[in-house]
Amino acid sequence: MRDLSPEAVWSRFQRAKNRRLRWEGLWRDCYTYVLPHRGAGLGAEFAAGRNYAERTFDGTAPDAVEQLAASLLAELTPPWSQWFGLIPGAQISPLEQGPLAERLDQVTLTIQAHLDRSNFAAEIHQAFLDLVSIGSATLLLE
Repeated sequence: MRDLSPEAVWSRFQRAKNRRLRWEGLWRDCYTYVLPHRGAGLGAEFAAGRNYAERTFDGTAPDAVEQLAASLLAELTPPWSQWFGLIPGAQISPLEQGPLAERLDQVTLTIQAHLDRSNFAAEIHQAFLDLVSIGSATLLLE
């Protein structure tokens, strides 16, 4: 197991932060041209009260990003239908797969119901916007 001492964790954090710094300029440029309202935390040009779109010349890039993110949402995680399912793994014997599959169907419906009642659709769409804009996205589920 990795060393979880405060010093080791801090050292790994600093290394990760240094690796991230190399990308921030590119991310800042991407947000500037395609999603200027989403760049908070990447520089003063995204501060409150600033004209976010001062370097945006037309709506082509922002529209394209929005269309691709919406397409990803519709194809990968459509809010209007069940987009995932749980099934027994190959390690389960054929005799046990039937009853287990029925129970997993119930679990799938329960998980889907919780996602449907949450703000998952809105948050995954925001994650897709980031993914399309800068090639990286993070989504925390609790």
